Amino acid sequence: MSQWYITPSKQYERDIKAMMKRHPREVEQMLVNLQRYHQNLQEHDNPLRMVEFSFVHREAAGCHAITQQPLSPATQTRLYLYCYVQDHEIHLICAGDKHTQHDDNEYCKKYVKQLNNGK
Repeated sequence: MSQWYITPSKQYERDIKAMMKRHPREVEQMLVNLQRYHQNLQEHDNPLRMVEFSFVHREAAGCHAITQQPLSPATQTRLYLYCYVQDHEIHLICAGDKHTQHDDNEYCKKYVKQLNNGK
């Protein structure tokens, strides 16, 4: 069992702040789900197992998206993260809704590429 650390990006912090104004219930549920994700990762140390949760989806560049599920009815929201296994870091990359999904995935691809080239 390893200690996993959460590293939020500046973009993530901006996105969450803005989303709290528009979708506070959904953001609160995503943060609860992030806590469950983090706890489970601490116990099992394998990010590939996290997709067993209904609120975790695979996205571009090896990222995961944590949704607002099981909250219903709700706006479809996503918190994008990347598990950098070598350093046991969970990088919180960005967050958005269904309308920003494409741009968020493109941002994640660039972020992960920079992360892997810089380490």
